[in-house]
Amino acid sequence: MNIKNYFEDEDFLPSVLSGYRPRKQQAEIAEFIHKSMSGHVPAVVEAPTGSGKTLSYLIPALELERKVIISTKTKQLMLQILNKDIPIASKLFGHSPTVYYLKGRRNYFCHERFFRLVYPNSSFYPDAVKWFEGIAENYVIEIPFGMFGGEVIEKMTADSYQCSGSGCQFFAHCSFYRAKEAANASDVIVTNHHLIASDIAMKSKSEFGAVFDFAEHVIFDEAHALPDIYPQFAGSDINLRSFMSLIRENKAHFSPKDVETATGAYNTLLAGVRESRMLLEQMKGDVDRYVETVFRIIEDKTEKEIKDPFTKLKAALVPIRGDEEGVRLCEAGAGSFTVKFIPLIAGDNFREGLKGTCISPLFISATLTAGDSFGYFLSELGYDASEVNALKTGAVFDYETRGRIYVPKGLWNDKNADGIYTSLASRLEGSMLVICNSTRRMEELAALFENTMPHKKIFMQGNVDISDRELETGGIFIGCNIFREGVDFAHTGLKCVVLDKLPFEYPDDAFLKQKSEKVKNNGGNPFMDFFLPRAVIYFKQAVGRLFRHEDDMGLWVVLDDRLLTKNYGKSFMDVLKNVHRVRTLSEALSFLEVCDGKDQAGL
Repeated sequence: MNIKNYFEDEDFLPSVLSGYRPRKQQAEIAEFIHKSMSGHVPAVVEAPTGSGKTLSYLIPALELERKVIISTKTKQLMLQILNKDIPIASKLFGHSPTVYYLKGRRNYFCHERFFRLVYPNSSFYPDAVKWFEGIAENYVIEIPFGMFGGEVIEKMTADSYQCSGSGCQFFAHCSFYRAKEAANASDVIVTNHHLIASDIAMKSKSEFGAVFDFAEHVIFDEAHALPDIYPQFAGSDINLRSFMSLIRENKAHFSPKDVETATGAYNTLLAGVRESRMLLEQMKGDVDRYVETVFRIIEDKTEKEIKDPFTKLKAALVPIRGDEEGVRLCEAGAGSFTVKFIPLIAGDNFREGLKGTCISPLFISATLTAGDSFGYFLSELGYDASEVNALKTGAVFDYETRGRIYVPKGLWNDKNADGIYTSLASRLEGSMLVICNSTRRMEELAALFENTMPHKKIFMQGNVDISDRELETGGIFIGCNIFREGVDFAHTGLKCVVLDKLPFEYPDDAFLKQKSEKVKNNGGNPFMDFFLPRAVIYFKQAVGRLFRHEDDMGLWVVLDDRLLTKNYGKSFMDVLKNVHRVRTLSEALSFLEVCDGKDQAGL
């Protein structure tokens, strides 16, 4: 059957999805994906907000009866796919595929660590022991985050360094491996980018220890995040506190003097921290002294619970202390100190690992292109445009009629912005979302609104769960990348999105600086070929928060007139091509009244 029929024929989606409205783009995307999957050709799709992209790939996958892994960046989308979209798509075929979701290792209970570190000390952890006794017979035990403190959870879970795999005495009961087995036996696996990126990176080196069995397709939803996520796993990172945890958890095998010496060395390392994120070479001497100290204390121990994780930790340090081309960083915070190596080029590594994961991938997101080009995104993942089927669809919503953009002239820094913010917020009855480039600016604006309009409800990123359906219309939401990227504000009555500045990243960031130097050394232009495409994608993400349904309307405000005065401004303006630009604050405020329903005739 023609794949479009599932979307257009009244016996299919219109019959199982209440209020469904056929959209040309949704059927077009599904037809394109069906063709690519049928031919096992890698595909990339930019599907704008509201196009129904999840059903556009689920229906072809189920119709072809393919074994697929679906990877997302956010837990919110993961749950939506599991609890809403797959059940809807399954109704069209008269049968339900077997579906399983798989999360990272730290989400599952570790019997070995529990019975070694918690159960013998049950008087210190009575709640944890009581909880376990009540669910001990469960085939897969997940950790109930929020029930216990971080110290307890750490003792009941294992990371990849602590897990001994098939060598563990509790391997037959291991919740993670039982979940892995159930997932790989399913038709559809739903997971997250971090877990599958880790698995692909592992497979690029060896099949040993792989999490996911081979599938016909991996569907990367919210694929825009991959160029930033994957290099973290293609390299290596280790929290140096792991050596301290190893010593403290096994202190019966160490002398009190050794524990004291290791603790002192770690405290000295933390005392030398000057910035939360810096190049490793800036603290190389401090790191080397700490590592030499803990190595001297640990390396002659033969107990399995010490020797095995220590061997893995040492191996993780090799690329970090090596000379392979890449960026070596250290990041400190809240008693932790992480060192990491991130390769500057990870695309070939990604392609190699993906060969062991699937026949052909699908990359899909609302924000993958800069201009009309997928070039930046594909090159970061090791692909040439000529080897990938590509589709970019037009906007679903009527931005031209139902939206306006306001760009004040002469404004590209914080000066004079306060009056605009307060004018917008005081006139608007619906909600307003403000996207900042830094937490410092986010906090400044929160203070501004709290001082000038205490009657307004202020919601800051990190302090609110945006999925809370009780959030009231009329609030002011202030955030950075988390609020910008894929969060649905539809239930908040959002009518205005403000970009405090164009979303350029700081070029002096340790990783971005070396990445841009690599672009330059390869004959490229760091600004045009690296920073600009990334900023345009971030801009798309931000403006995409405003419209979620056909009857939405609202105002975009960009407090940065480089949008109008710089040649590269066109790259951003093209995102809202044909949207009418209001010239004055007065016009902007008048349009907000229309958005609030006071003067619909004004539209």
